Amino acid sequence: MTITFKQQGDGRKSWIIDGNEIITESPTNKYHNDMMQEILTDNNYLSIGEVSMWVNDAEYGAEAQSIIDWWITTCKLVANYVALNPNEETAAQFLETLPTYPL
Repeated sequence: MTITFKQQGDGRKSWIIDGNEIITESPTNKYHNDMMQEILTDNNYLSIGEVSMWVNDAEYGAEAQSIIDWWITTCKLVANYVALNPNEETAAQFLETLPTYPL
């Protein structure tokens, strides 16, 4: 994946993904959210809210806590990256460094 920063004429930030798709949201946040959605889908959860409902369950609690721990850990890393790299030109490389689930 290639992510290129582009400042629009009206001052808005945008990014070009793989030379053709233009997005105006943070690519790091977008792909991080996609990673979370994949974890939820793979583990048969509808949302992080549902995950939190299972934390104290004897059978699924450890799994639920593991998902929450991954999300908290990676959210902090993403927030730090975005703060230090406002144009996010190395977002693809950064995303490859995130811890994988399960931790």
